[in-house]
Amino acid sequence: MKNLTCCLFSKWDQSQARDMGRVDEFELVLSRCSNCGAYWISAYCVPVSTEGYARVSDEDARIMLDLPWGPELKAFMKAWCDKYV
Repeated sequence: MKNLTCCLFSKWDQSQARDMGRVDEFELVLSRCSNCGAYWISAYCVPVSTEGYARVSDEDARIMLDLPWGPELKAFMKAWCDKYV
């Protein structure tokens, strides 16, 4: 997981923000930078009160936004977090 780069001081497009639920100890929110259009996951770790961001590809963001709540989205998010967070 890394800190924001080009999007650090940009406003987030909250119309596309989506609570992605919890994976392991992380609360996840998908947001989009209103400046460049990049998707980011905000990952907040509850037990240690730390937050970081991970860049999300346009393809992965489309999948995250298209999947309905349920086991398929949960499985996708778990696999995505194992790889990127």
